[in-house]
Amino acid sequence: KEDFYIGVDFFNFKRALAWARDHDLPLVWVNPLKFIRNPERLILIHSIQKKIPFPPERDKLKNRMKFFGPHQEALALRKFGPDAEKIFRKTFEVAEKCQFSFADIVPPLPEDLFPTTLRDEVMERLRRLKNLSWRERQRATQELAVVERSGFAPYFLIVHDVVRFARRNNILHNLKGSGASSFLTFLLGVSHISPIEHDLYFERFLNKGRDDPPDIDLDFDSRKRDQVLSYVLEKYGQGRTGAAFVCSLKNYRARSALYETARAFGLPPGESRSLSKKAPFFAEPDFLKKDRPLPGYMEIWKAASGLTSVYSGNSLHVGGILLTPSPTNRYLPLEESAKGYLMSHYDRDTVEDLKLIKLDLLSVRGLAAISETKNMMKIRCIPPRDKKTYSLLKKAQTIGCFQVESPAMMNLLRRMKPENIYELTQTLALIRPGPTESGMKEALLRSREGRPVSRDGFLGRILPETGGILLYEEQ
Repeated sequence: KEDFYIGVDFFNFKRALAWARDHDLPLVWVNPLKFIRNPERLILIHSIQKKIPFPPERDKLKNRMKFFGPHQEALALRKFGPDAEKIFRKTFEVAEKCQFSFADIVPPLPEDLFPTTLRDEVMERLRRLKNLSWRERQRATQELAVVERSGFAPYFLIVHDVVRFARRNNILHNLKGSGASSFLTFLLGVSHISPIEHDLYFERFLNKGRDDPPDIDLDFDSRKRDQVLSYVLEKYGQGRTGAAFVCSLKNYRARSALYETARAFGLPPGESRSLSKKAPFFAEPDFLKKDRPLPGYMEIWKAASGLTSVYSGNSLHVGGILLTPSPTNRYLPLEESAKGYLMSHYDRDTVEDLKLIKLDLLSVRGLAAISETKNMMKIRCIPPRDKKTYSLLKKAQTIGCFQVESPAMMNLLRRMKPENIYELTQTLALIRPGPTESGMKEALLRSREGRPVSRDGFLGRILPETGGILLYEEQ
């Protein structure tokens, strides 16, 4: 009974006070505070969502009482009278009792999801591969220890299972990102790249100093990716474990803000659509605030300017799947998406902040083209040092080639003239914002073109592979 309270707000005060006195229970103030500032913008959003005229007169008083400000305390003192001090004190008491850690929201995945453990799988492959060097065996042992200590062994087994499903069903797939830095993913057949051969650091992917989950991104043939999604959601979304899509948060842009505001103000759909097209398709977020309102639409234009970049709803993430140790609705708020998939209300950033286990299963049209080409030409593999391929890359004849077909990338290929996988990797890294904004991109290009470059001698000694230039995250 010491933790049982009666919530009171401005609208149920008399009834709650009488009930609390009859049952000798304390009151706490639970008047909803939904807005930080004056809620006119949120009243407009409410009108849009509920499809009711703006402004809804009947909601004015309620909304005035739901936004944060000194008037709240004044209203409470006047409403609660002599009981106000006791109600405030009990409210603070409840707040102090509400101790919660988001770090513990979801426990780790169960270790016994599969008949064999990750250690069993890895050791079996080490036994089978008799030509492995001492360095490779040591790397496998070290990585395995880090993964087991972190509690992520079941995650690796799930990824291994997904890739096996794709292979059994002839679905072309590819591992991208820092997951390729793990020798375990290579041993399990998830990656085709040996991180030892290419001098990739496991610590970039997972290390003792990090407690956030590993993030493995798998690309699939776009024509068959849905088969993989169905398999994962059916196998891991029912029974002992849970699975659901991550959501993407949609925001109003200039056009959608104008259209929805015009509809809330009572304009017919055709006129609302015509008005929305007065804003450019890719308008800047503050376009409506900067641009002069159209005659006759000043009030609508002004109201719409407060909506740009404001949250408007949820949609499915392109491929992020959350994995939980039991049904997902025990841990996260869920809804059914338009496609019928279960979807969390948490977006990618929130998922990462909460350290939830996530698997990205992405659809890539380039893999569909490669798969079809392989089937037509009966090619099993392409030599990694194929001279004709690099000749095409140096000439930037790459239209239709995944990752290297944009105008900026083609221009960079002509300047870099890559002759092997390492120089091609440097080219792909150079296009990113970091090297460009820091001046590293231009420095490396000048060096490649034989022009003088001012270099730090120390960096040149420790980063010989990139000519003393900071290019990769692990550097």
